[in-house]
Amino acid sequence: MKAKFKVIETNGATERLMDSDGILIKTYNPAGCTIREILFEGESYFFDEKSVDFLPNAVVLSGWLSNEKSKVGRVALKFIPEND
Repeated sequence: MKAKFKVIETNGATERLMDSDGILIKTYNPAGCTIREILFEGESYFFDEKSVDFLPNAVVLSGWLSNEKSKVGRVALKFIPEND
């Protein structure tokens, strides 16, 4: 199974990614936090996960998104499971 995410909420720094789909590349767990490396539009981003909400119709992750070129911005990601 692949982990796929859809950007469902952004702030000004990340608004260009609204409605983009991303694929999970790797998850890191340094010092009690969760950092996910996600590929959006062919570019690798790091997602610093702050919360996970299990809603009746979705799983939504909220946190900070950044890459080497962009400023850090807030995003909410909807988890979309994909079976191979």
